[in-house]
Amino acid sequence: MEVPHPGESLDGYRLLRAIGAGGFGEVWLCQSEALSDFRALKFLPSERAGFLEQEFDALCRYRAAAAKLRSPSLMPIEHVNRRPDGLYYVMPLADDCFGRLPDSKDWKPRTMGAVIEAKRSEKRWFSVSEIRQFITPVLNALQLLSNAGLVHRDVKPDNILFFNNLPALGDISLLGADSSHITQRGTPGYAAPSWFVDAGGHPDMYGAAATLYTLLTGNDPDKLGRAAFRWPPQGEKSLSAADRTIWLTMHRMIVRAVDDRPSERFTSFDQFARALSSCSEENSAEEEPEEQTDFLSITTSILACLLILSLAYGAFQWFSEDWSSPDSATNTPIHKRVGKGIRHQVDQIKASLEQARKELAYPRTQFASAIDSISAEMSSLRGSSSSVLRQKLPQLKKRFLETLAAAPKRSPSTKERELRALKASVDCIKEEDPAEATIELDEQIAGLVSELEEEDHFRTEQMMKIIPKLTELMEQDDSEEAEEILKAAQEFTF
Repeated sequence: MEVPHPGESLDGYRLLRAIGAGGFGEVWLCQSEALSDFRALKFLPSERAGFLEQEFDALCRYRAAAAKLRSPSLMPIEHVNRRPDGLYYVMPLADDCFGRLPDSKDWKPRTMGAVIEAKRSEKRWFSVSEIRQFITPVLNALQLLSNAGLVHRDVKPDNILFFNNLPALGDISLLGADSSHITQRGTPGYAAPSWFVDAGGHPDMYGAAATLYTLLTGNDPDKLGRAAFRWPPQGEKSLSAADRTIWLTMHRMIVRAVDDRPSERFTSFDQFARALSSCSEENSAEEEPEEQTDFLSITTSILACLLILSLAYGAFQWFSEDWSSPDSATNTPIHKRVGKGIRHQVDQIKASLEQARKELAYPRTQFASAIDSISAEMSSLRGSSSSVLRQKLPQLKKRFLETLAAAPKRSPSTKERELRALKASVDCIKEEDPAEATIELDEQIAGLVSELEEEDHFRTEQMMKIIPKLTELMEQDDSEEAEEILKAAQEFTF
């Protein structure tokens, strides 16, 4: 059986040397004999007939979709052919990691995995802006594939290549049709686990979230969710306070994307991308602090993790029971009828909003003081023996849980839906009576949203006084009490 060899010509492309492997085949550097430009050619031998047919099917599906989509985020397939000893196809050549010419023997394709690895040795990690620029095109590509009814199934940093400095999704070896029965395939850590897929999760959503986690931390996804592995290799201190807050916001997005509750996940890759774009990057350069911007621009996708106790028991309960009930005479929902009750409805909503603000008005200064005291005691325990830790940590845990209990409770599963319902109900009233009172409602709702965002920042800020110090203590003695404190802190923050 013949195998490719340097100097061989395949349909006008002269093979130069093997430059990689993937999907059970070899990738070759080749040069067009007509135009002299360089390309990448992948060859799959026929001895692995099963894999060859699988990739040929993926190739046909992808090429048909990509021809219609024509997105720079999707790697194009320029030429396909088969011969008795195998299948091959031609692609553009990715950028080199160090800007070398393709005919250099040290040429190496620039993948996101290679970029992440090179960044480890640098003084600073990626900025928030760079991370968004890396991951957003990938999410766009996955949305296009999803719209075409296709699943990539192997989203990971090594399969994201750079062409003219722009990232694009590559390696379509495992691509297939989206269906209710998708086999588990892909790279461990980035491949969606069975519990996620069985609950209706999109395999590529898991891979995208895992890739974002690696971009944030440099770690493999098996460490996802562990407080000690949230920061880049250069450490938490390498980030500004503003960037640390955005970092935690992005971690919350990752947790949402892979949530075991389908109702809590992003409904599309576009929604995931919009949530990421809402993270306003603050200028973290130490020499220019005055240029910092508001980094708490959080969309309603993040409001799902915020406090709604008063809204749940106030306006929304009333909406569901009173507004939506049909009038016996007209069979028309109350909120669709013009009448004397509109002013009363407005007053009730205003009262519910005021109650929501009161729920947020717990003594934050006292809360922060208590957290500072607990944090200081944790610092004093650094270097203590296991016996001392086991004696002190139960007391700390009790104080910590009592402090958390003083804050309002959250209901993450209903917050986003109910806030949307509130806004929709106000819009219905405004259609019937666009009076100043309903305009005032818009202002009050916006004020409440702002306070909820401030609450989210406050919770994150307070827990970051605890979590790093607790992690250090757990390295000394990984006790049950420490685990319970960490779990409570993570739940309170996220």
